[in-house]
Amino acid sequence: MHDEERVNLQGLSALAILDKETWALSKIFKNADYRIWAKQMISPENVFTTEFHIRVAREAINKNKKVVQWFRYINEYRSRWGDQAFADYQIYQTLKTTKASETKLALLFQSLDDIDDVKNLAAIMKNYQYQKWKEGADMIANKIWASTKKDPELLFKLFGLHKAGDQIDEKKRVIQWFRYATYYRAENGINNLPDEQIYTILKKSEASEAKLAALFQSLKDIDDVKTLATTMQRYQFKRWIDQDSIPESIRNAAQNILFRNQVSLGTDNAQTYKIAKEYAMFAFGPGAVLR
Repeated sequence: MHDEERVNLQGLSALAILDKETWALSKIFKNADYRIWAKQMISPENVFTTEFHIRVAREAINKNKKVVQWFRYINEYRSRWGDQAFADYQIYQTLKTTKASETKLALLFQSLDDIDDVKNLAAIMKNYQYQKWKEGADMIANKIWASTKKDPELLFKLFGLHKAGDQIDEKKRVIQWFRYATYYRAENGINNLPDEQIYTILKKSEASEAKLAALFQSLKDIDDVKTLATTMQRYQFKRWIDQDSIPESIRNAAQNILFRNQVSLGTDNAQTYKIAKEYAMFAFGPGAVLR
């Protein structure tokens, strides 16, 4: 391989490099085959199994150059018969027959981004996978996103949380996002998603400080995000102290707790008083508050 070609390959995925080394030799013949198969209406699912034998790929699917050929055939097939002739969900279901994990499929779509003639279809499938995760988001999806290093801020927007405003503490998706942030930090290190960055992302919702405080307090009742919620609550308290910017409602409640050393039974369980009590203990020590 010439030096110029080596430079051109820098930054490409391993699958893209493998394809680049072999596709040029077979392009004319393969494209002719694809046109004939498509004209005969041979289903991409059939080609996947009988021509390319990809069904046995399993966890090596993101390293299998025949998958690239299969994506090229889908392009030819859909170009002739329309996208719905072999819809996105059928592509996804066919790939799932390999028993490849969601992570490996995500890595496959990412690798195909580097191959010009299939990158548009790869982007469609990447979006399809993200939408499936969005619709049925759960802890498994969070692990997958974390392992593929999906940008936490991008996911925040995907969930529509950047438009939440003062309803931030009422959004179910924010729980899912905190679960993702927890997995992301575990997978990639806290330094790659520090407290400050989480807070900055949350502030893009345009929620007030009081509403963010309510969010952190609520999330402390959910076991798998309790630790991160507590961390973020303390981060917020420190900001309030450093900037002398505690919300008035919480300041008044904290003063009531500190100076009267009691809270009326009618408000003891109110969220504002819970936050104020936590703040008073953080700022002045546990001994300053009657528990």
